[in-house]
Amino acid sequence: MNTREDDHHISPVPPAMPPQQWPQRVSYGWLAALAMALIGAGIGVLSVMLGIRRDEAGITIGFAALTLMIILVSIGMLQFVGFRWIRLSSRISSTTTEHGVGIKIPADRSILLLVVLLACGAVSGLTAAATWYMDFGETLLPASRDNRGGANVMAILGAAGLVMAILFLMFRAPATLQLTPSGVRYHIRRHCFFRTIDIDNCADWSDIISIIPETHIIPNSFSDLHNPLVRVTVRQSSSTSTDIASDEEILIRAHLLVSEPNTLLSLINRMKDHPEDRELLAEPESRKLLMPPPLRARFRSARKSKSSLGTDSGGGAPPDV
Repeated sequence: MNTREDDHHISPVPPAMPPQQWPQRVSYGWLAALAMALIGAGIGVLSVMLGIRRDEAGITIGFAALTLMIILVSIGMLQFVGFRWIRLSSRISSTTTEHGVGIKIPADRSILLLVVLLACGAVSGLTAAATWYMDFGETLLPASRDNRGGANVMAILGAAGLVMAILFLMFRAPATLQLTPSGVRYHIRRHCFFRTIDIDNCADWSDIISIIPETHIIPNSFSDLHNPLVRVTVRQSSSTSTDIASDEEILIRAHLLVSEPNTLLSLINRMKDHPEDRELLAEPESRKLLMPPPLRARFRSARKSKSSLGTDSGGGAPPDV
């Protein structure tokens, strides 16, 4: 005889295609920029090989750092093109905290990528200036009759890149989202110089009033960037004698997490509306609840969404994400 739990057992596999609040489209403007960056990386590799052949350390180090910087820029461009959240991240894991057993969704490593990018730019700029100051050559500098000004500019840019890399390391705020059968926890760790401030935002499922998806749009010459946000409104009781209810909000920056935003939003809504499903978050394979649909299916869904919007509005489709 099947028990009541067996009758209502739900597989921890998410639906094939959750509602696409933030359609994932291919941006051809960013794709063209990526192609140009890859060409630049190819030229950089040839320059490094030339420096090795001529046994010129300055050219080799400078162009190696510059090439690595271009490669990192290309990697960052992939997400703007549309190739992001391709599969279930291995960094999404099951975790046990004081709030219970659940899913842990860490932040992506975009800040670290930016720090390495700035460090590579700093090495390239400082190497270009050093090779000129020490009369090793001026290949890394802009062609001109007197490259003193170019060397000074490269030195300033290199030093500025190094300072910015250090500042990004010292002033960062990675966030972690945890989903447990009892509720939601959004933890932010702010780094300020050598101090660390932990900010905890917690909410029980029963206290959540609404879950509202939002989009932070950043205008861009290639294609506007649409950053997904999830605003969770929570009912809180005041400590006054009248016990007046007050609402608080938790703003989840979904675009900075390693999980696909539409799948994450669908899971949060599912846990809020279906209390019987919340224990799935404590299962060993609970991370599979955040398995994103295939990238090709997401592109196809975005094209259909754009076509339907264009038909309904007489051809005025929104810009590519």
